[in-house]
Amino acid sequence: MPAPLPRAARRRPSRGSVIVVVLTTLMFAAFALVAFMDRAAVDLLVDHRESVKRRLRVEAFSALEMTLGVLAEFKEAGNGLRSPAEGWDDPLGFAGYEPEEVRTVTVTFSDESGKLPLPRTSPQTLLQLLLYWEVPKARAEEVVDALLGWMKPGHVYSTPWQPDYESKPVPYRPPGRPLRSFHELAAIEKAREFFYDEAGRPNAYWRRFAENVSQFDFPQPNLNGARPDVLAALGQYGPEQAKGMSDFLRGEGRFERGGPGVFRNPQEIGRVAGPSGTPAGFALNISALRIHVTVREGRNDEVQRRLAERMEEA
Repeated sequence: MPAPLPRAARRRPSRGSVIVVVLTTLMFAAFALVAFMDRAAVDLLVDHRESVKRRLRVEAFSALEMTLGVLAEFKEAGNGLRSPAEGWDDPLGFAGYEPEEVRTVTVTFSDESGKLPLPRTSPQTLLQLLLYWEVPKARAEEVVDALLGWMKPGHVYSTPWQPDYESKPVPYRPPGRPLRSFHELAAIEKAREFFYDEAGRPNAYWRRFAENVSQFDFPQPNLNGARPDVLAALGQYGPEQAKGMSDFLRGEGRFERGGPGVFRNPQEIGRVAGPSGTPAGFALNISALRIHVTVREGRNDEVQRRLAERMEEA
């Protein structure tokens, strides 16, 4: 009969199993701790960004209020706003506004009224716009007809083509109001084939249309912010005239020495563009102005500023 094992030897397996259980527990605890720390780091980062966003938003609204005050002064003094070339291109510098040391604030403008107001633009002007893009007349007429049929209730189509929205897999009807988004063009027959490529992505015509046509409703485009396409479509100005007017407004070409100019009366338009053309369809004041306020904070801005200074010195 074999001799019994010593008591110490009989206890070794139970001790080993306890160590394995403890190590397994520690491993799972370590994994849980790491996951918790990662999640906590993400939550802290989100909270930090939200806090920074709130602080920067306060700075942005302060800069916006200062900008509106400067614009109001220029509007009262000049009987309207025509172009940033009048001196309000840097409203914060004009008012002596200074943000905190670690922040930079920039204000830029875009004259939305330099575009054609789609709710008020005539079919003839839309047709002229497409013809200026060298679109064949028959196709341009179909696209304009399709746009008007989508936007105007009870529109009588002037081309042989007739849309059939109700027979689609998902039937729908034209809304009978101006576009609220340029992406609506994808729902308009004939316009969809013109403004989108075969993969269904907006093409160059779509981007050019969005650059020269506004969804806002204002009486007349501002000649001082009008793009060359708008000058050609509405004013019937030729390419050379449109280039001369653009050079005058931007201070380029033969007007480089005088800097950006401003049209204040029809006589000035005639001196730059000549007697031909139709300036009567334009206004000389801004009707819709976009104000872009950008606030940056942190060391990256300082690095970018120093790099820009070095580039200017070089």
